Amino acid sequence: MGVFDTGTASRVLLPARVVAEREGWTKIAEDKSPSHFNGDLAFSNGRITVVLRKAGPGAELYAHGQHGPALRAVLTPIAGESGARPVSIVVAENTSSEAAVDAVFQMPGGDRAGVRLRLQLGQTFVKTEPRGRVEALRLAIPCRFAVMPD
Repeated sequence: MGVFDTGTASRVLLPARVVAEREGWTKIAEDKSPSHFNGDLAFSNGRITVVLRKAGPGAELYAHGQHGPALRAVLTPIAGESGARPVSIVVAENTSSEAAVDAVFQMPGGDRAGVRLRLQLGQTFVKTEPRGRVEALRLAIPCRFAVMPD
């Protein structure tokens, strides 16, 4: 488990190489919960890395596989409208077995919506909890096709 300050704020999605190597990233000591970061915030359990970029649209989820990390989805809260940008990111939990981050997003109409994202050691999923007026989460997946059970 680890929570990281990437050192620089990226205006674009992080390449898989950057997520894998974590070059220039600073690990936040366990039990520390900073609310200010020099760069973007990332947290990982070794199987999933979640990146919250200051200029990003939401929480970017990278799955670690045989060939390294790959972007799998972007989670964005919806509170009546879309087009959110993060305005506050706070580490809520930072232990050897779990990390949780509270992210607050500015909606285009001026409202704010938040979500808590939680990773536990060894899990292959991210737990989400709505905060405030969040009605749903938009899940953007970079793929051409999806198969869903009916």
